[in-house]
Amino acid sequence: MLPVTIAGAWNAWPVGRTLPRRGRVTITYHAPEHPMRGVHPRDAARDLHDRTVAAIASAL
Repeated sequence: MLPVTIAGAWNAWPVGRTLPRRGRVTITYHAPEHPMRGVHPRDAARDLHDRTVAAIASAL
């Protein structure tokens, strides 16, 4: 999975606006995350989710 952070999109195109306005939107591509092997699929999915959320949050 490739975590991607998109920062500033809310300010550039808030809910309720028909068109976006000028603004800076920053896209950050993080290192790929791979699921753990040899564990129950549910545990692997939870771990992958947690690592992905942490990577995305680190750029906000």
